[in-house]
Amino acid sequence: MGGGTVTGPRWIRESCGFDTIPLLVRPGAVLPVGARDDRPDYPYEDGVTLHLYQLTDGAHVTATVPTTRGESAATFTVIRDGAAVRVDRSGTSPPAPWRVLLVGERSVASVDGGSLAPSPTGTLVELPATTERCTVTLAAAASPA
Repeated sequence: MGGGTVTGPRWIRESCGFDTIPLLVRPGAVLPVGARDDRPDYPYEDGVTLHLYQLTDGAHVTATVPTTRGESAATFTVIRDGAAVRVDRSGTSPPAPWRVLLVGERSVASVDGGSLAPSPTGTLVELPATTERCTVTLAAAASPA
């Protein structure tokens, strides 16, 4: 499948290795992705990247990143209000750096709280450990001619 879009309902058959199993994500989802792939036990909130998928206006999504014991390590609240996408982080102690990836989104007017970084899959915002809130303002979509 190679990262393409699948329109369903339908079945897909593909042979793949254990480490390349495709992940289907619904629009409107917030998926925390850990920073490490060399071991299963590490502070998951340290360097976590929140992947945001096609959030619609008015969306309000909460994602919790657990500790290795299953307790809450960090909670992220994502709100889309028009062109603004706000992400609030709470519960991380000690504070750790984190990132937000707006999957498929390329048009950004401004970022408050972080800095843009290159990403082949969308807009990536890197946030320092001390930042608890990030707001990304999307640029207005070009109207068809």
